[in-house]
Amino acid sequence: MAAVFGRWPRIVVQFEDFATPKAFPLLAKYRSKYRCFNDDIQVGSQDCRIMLSVFSLFFGGGRG
Repeated sequence: MAAVFGRWPRIVVQFEDFATPKAFPLLAKYRSKYRCFNDDIQVGSQDCRIMLSVFSLFFGGGRG
């Protein structure tokens, strides 16, 4: 995570297809330091696509 955020400091990381028993500890470990989420346990897939589109506009300075 440190290497990814070191290279792309404004990135949002999506944890995909982690089993719930593994997903919660990962989110607990990183949520206070990095922008990350797991769409399988936090939001639905459609919500995820909308959220990522908004994030890309907001963090990308409107460049998409």
